[in-house]
Amino acid sequence: MMANQKHDVLYDVFLSFKGEGGTRDGFTKLLYDALHQKGIFTFKDDQELKIGAEIRASLYKAIENSRILMVVLCQNYASSTWCLEELTYIIDCYRNNQKLPKQVLIIFYEVEPSDVWDVKNSFEDAMIQHEKRFGRDSEKVTAWRNALSSVRDLRSQHCNYQTNELELVQKIAEDTSSKLPLPVQVKHIVGLDSRFELVKPLLNFESRKAVLILEIYGEGGIGKTTFALDIYNKIKHQFEAASFLANVGEKSNIENLQKTLLSDMGEKITESAFEGGFEIERRLYNKKVLLVLDNLDSIFQLEALAGRCDWFGYGSRIIITTRDKSLVDYKCLIDDFIIEKYKMEEMNVQESLELFCWHAFDMINPAKNFKVLSILAVSYAKGVPLVLELLGFILKGEKWEYVKRILNTDFIPDIRALVMKCFINIDENGCLDMHDIIQDMAKQVIINESPKNPDERSRLWDHKEVLEVLKENSISSKIQGIILDPPSHERVHYSDLFENMRNLRILIVRNTTFSSAPRCLPNSLQLLDWKGYPSKSFPYEFQPHKIVEFNLPHSSLRLKKPFKIYQDLTSINLSECQSITQIPDVSGSINLRVLTIDRCRKLVRFPKSIGFMPKLVCLSASECTVLESFVPNIYLPSLEVLSFNLCKRFEHFPDVTDTMDKPLRISMI
Repeated sequence: MMANQKHDVLYDVFLSFKGEGGTRDGFTKLLYDALHQKGIFTFKDDQELKIGAEIRASLYKAIENSRILMVVLCQNYASSTWCLEELTYIIDCYRNNQKLPKQVLIIFYEVEPSDVWDVKNSFEDAMIQHEKRFGRDSEKVTAWRNALSSVRDLRSQHCNYQTNELELVQKIAEDTSSKLPLPVQVKHIVGLDSRFELVKPLLNFESRKAVLILEIYGEGGIGKTTFALDIYNKIKHQFEAASFLANVGEKSNIENLQKTLLSDMGEKITESAFEGGFEIERRLYNKKVLLVLDNLDSIFQLEALAGRCDWFGYGSRIIITTRDKSLVDYKCLIDDFIIEKYKMEEMNVQESLELFCWHAFDMINPAKNFKVLSILAVSYAKGVPLVLELLGFILKGEKWEYVKRILNTDFIPDIRALVMKCFINIDENGCLDMHDIIQDMAKQVIINESPKNPDERSRLWDHKEVLEVLKENSISSKIQGIILDPPSHERVHYSDLFENMRNLRILIVRNTTFSSAPRCLPNSLQLLDWKGYPSKSFPYEFQPHKIVEFNLPHSSLRLKKPFKIYQDLTSINLSECQSITQIPDVSGSINLRVLTIDRCRKLVRFPKSIGFMPKLVCLSASECTVLESFVPNIYLPSLEVLSFNLCKRFEHFPDVTDTMDKPLRISMI
């Protein structure tokens, strides 16, 4: 089966097992499937071929080229001379540390461990038969006995008749995954396979002596990092060690990057003097490695991390992502690197539509009745993946009529320009990340609206200016956003502060105590983020129909009345509100995605309607110490996180009335 495998292919795991009459179709299949699901590249000789020097050499090469060696010892394992040959070679590789540092795991499957290392019972019977065939004093038989005895000193797992086999193989797979170079996750792989086929000839795997640099270049947001991640995951098993260094251009501590590179490649870093590039050369000069340097913008960083081709062993590959097409040009002249380049192009229309739909609808095609809107969004993005992701993220869960109005303005082309220049991004948590330069420029634009009169500006964020405006009561209808977050605690003595702010959309208050509750709040609010809101209830006429988020931790609220119909409301945070005894009816907020009510010590009741919120993704009520139950029944098709951690009196978990397909993490410690 493996006679045609290339000898330089490296495996994460080599599985040794008894096939015919053994564990091939049972435990070993479960184990292989669990490893495969974890993305662990595993050698498994399904045909248990036993003859031919070429096949024997291929199997030995697979053992040598595997990081972890697993042996499944069952009752009749020793009856196979080939299994004993494999075990003997595995023990020899482990002791002699050939090519790759070896880890060995012995799995005793329905056999007593002492039967193996003391060669008793079925193992003794098998060895007697081998002695009859090869002779009692045969060197081969002696080596087999020694190999069986040696397993007592190796890491092991015991699977007996009472063991839950599924749980055991999952545990082994998880433990194994933690010991291997981490694959980097790529969400929604679209259009990458065809690009990989174009890049493969450039990587020139047939050239085993050359050390090659592949430069992936292109505009910001074009997908260079995602493509590099995809290549890394697809080819890392062909190398002895691998490292993916993300966002190198944003990191100024070169020594930390060098240490991370070596650590990723399995090298132990001591606290003694660290010698930078010399350290990399000394440790990796004879290793075939894969190194990815993401978002590189300086030749000095390249020199520090991959200074010369003789720092790395023959066949090593270095992949660089950059916006600078000529960054590595001189390396081929000075340091004998082979240089290849690949320009990252925009996505075509079909790829763009597919990527957008994954981020907007969680599926490959547009949702029903939204095809035209999806095509409009794709046309604005012009094939730039990050813009497509950003649009999908913005549009997800929003009112679609509102989205149409956005797409018919000049807002989206401006976003595309910012993304292309790497001024904005989406972080791993789905949050918009804006470059400091853009933030400073935006603030200056706001200041220029009225340089001398802060109350005439659309947004206020400087706590001194906010307090001055509040003190003078010079409130203007022009103000759309206020952040009051002083560096030290402030006390405010006014109650009618917001009466004239008819257009206020964003109100964020932190580290501030008000002497009395506000008499009114603007109905125009879309974000109310007020830590320690000072009243038991909202003002009587407060009906913010466009509200998107209530963030009111540590507040005095009691919330006796049901919530109004807030169709845009997606998030409520009432954590540590110690006056709340029950959550009001929120059934009118059909787009609610997150409800957080942690550490509400008096909470005893939820409305039944909370069990049937179609868009609810996360509900957390941890440390609500008197809460005894949730609701009788639930059907929450979007739910992914449900937490009742440290709810000491919690007894009754609700019945699920219909199928909920989303992977659900429940925490109830």
